[in-house]
Amino acid sequence: MEAWNDKKEKKVLRRYRFMLTLKIIRVALMILFLFAMYMLVLSIAYDKTSKGEKLVAYSNLALDWSYPGITGYHHRLQSAEISPFFTQETSVQMYRRIGNEDVHVGELEVNKPFFTNLTSVRAQHERENDQPQFRFYLPDNPETGDDLDAGSHFGVWETLEKVHEGTVADLAFSTDEFLSPEDMFVLLEDYDLDVTWMPLYMGELDTFSEGWSGGSNEMTVEPWGLTHGREYDSDYRISSSIDLNEDYVQENQDMILENMNRLYDEDKKLAEAVFQTQHFKERIDYLEENGFNVYGAVVTGPTKELLKLQEVEDIRGAQLGEVTYWNW
Repeated sequence: MEAWNDKKEKKVLRRYRFMLTLKIIRVALMILFLFAMYMLVLSIAYDKTSKGEKLVAYSNLALDWSYPGITGYHHRLQSAEISPFFTQETSVQMYRRIGNEDVHVGELEVNKPFFTNLTSVRAQHERENDQPQFRFYLPDNPETGDDLDAGSHFGVWETLEKVHEGTVADLAFSTDEFLSPEDMFVLLEDYDLDVTWMPLYMGELDTFSEGWSGGSNEMTVEPWGLTHGREYDSDYRISSSIDLNEDYVQENQDMILENMNRLYDEDKKLAEAVFQTQHFKERIDYLEENGFNVYGAVVTGPTKELLKLQEVEDIRGAQLGEVTYWNW
């Protein structure tokens, strides 16, 4: 019988370590395999539902309605993913119409955990000035009826006078009274411009309050607006879309109300979380009861055509967005 010695002890220890390492690797591979199978089954089950399309639709409409001058893409297929802990995630690509071109400016990241009230929404911009800080000033105080002023933004018309005529830009303005969307198009019918977005009054001060800002005699509220229309099928896939123009303005109004009612009826908590409002239903009720009243617009087109808006007495509080080379 061999005597026990250090050499044999080291040999046994090496063998033990090898076997232990092998077991750990086997367990790790088994865990990875089970995790991969779990994620595969989870992803397949998730893809068979319309939950991903639903989150993308809610996010796209939030981008359209509450980000002035910004939109999600109409035709590109977008998707959502689900994490091991049932968090749904999507990134909606953001575009800004400048002239006749849709410029990619960032993405809207939406994360919906298992508990919907913890949903987070964050806009990520490629450049600091890609998010236009457009403000729209109420023409009068809905509570008192008193006339209100609009903020003064220095140098807008002077800049448009100086830039080369072979350029295009986007511009936002407010009006000195509430108008129907149809009347807004009448106001702008003599100008070679596209209207991309109109701020809607939804009862923010006289039926509910989510806060307002402004100077001594100015008031602005969180922007919600009328823009191009999207129509979705039963699985939240886009079935059609229409531009915002004088020919389809009534269809746009019908679409926004139809979509708002559907979003709220099918998932009230998700609607309030993605749109970041506790008064989604009040907005619907106000539009159904009082109709659509706008008090400004985001427009785009040739800079010299935008300059002509200086002549329109009803327009005030003009703000210049991005100027770029001719693409009209």
